[in-house]
Amino acid sequence: MHDYDFFISYKWAKYKAEAGQILEILKLKGYSAWIDQEHPFEVGPEASSAEADRKLAEHLRRGMESCDYVIFFETSTQMAMVMNGPSRRVNGWQERELDMAEARRLIVLYHSSKPPVLTFGQNKNTFEYKDLNEAFGVILKGISKPDDYFRQS
Repeated sequence: MHDYDFFISYKWAKYKAEAGQILEILKLKGYSAWIDQEHPFEVGPEASSAEADRKLAEHLRRGMESCDYVIFFETSTQMAMVMNGPSRRVNGWQERELDMAEARRLIVLYHSSKPPVLTFGQNKNTFEYKDLNEAFGVILKGISKPDDYFRQS
């Protein structure tokens, strides 16, 4: 038994407003969610960068483990230019959250695609939606029949 129904993962710079909207939709429908806006992370000023990263990862992992499902707003890979060298991939926190999520509980919203679509787990089928209310309706169908929606296709 988990403490929350959903963990909401999003990029602050791109989907903070949408994450807040889906949170409100969930609450209005009687569901609970873990979102960083309501569970702030704090580390003391004496902590090293590596220690702060480790503690943040643990904070997010505990939050994710306390939920039945993970709603993940799409992310994009960032590349960093290296002087006199090849570009390298930069992993943001949301990508780390994606690595922590179990496929059997993962729901990905490709909210900026035209039209917006979502997927369940490792299933390659996509489900279109017009707005976040409709997306949540599709999510409810998926979690009511996980064997049909989350299985690999």
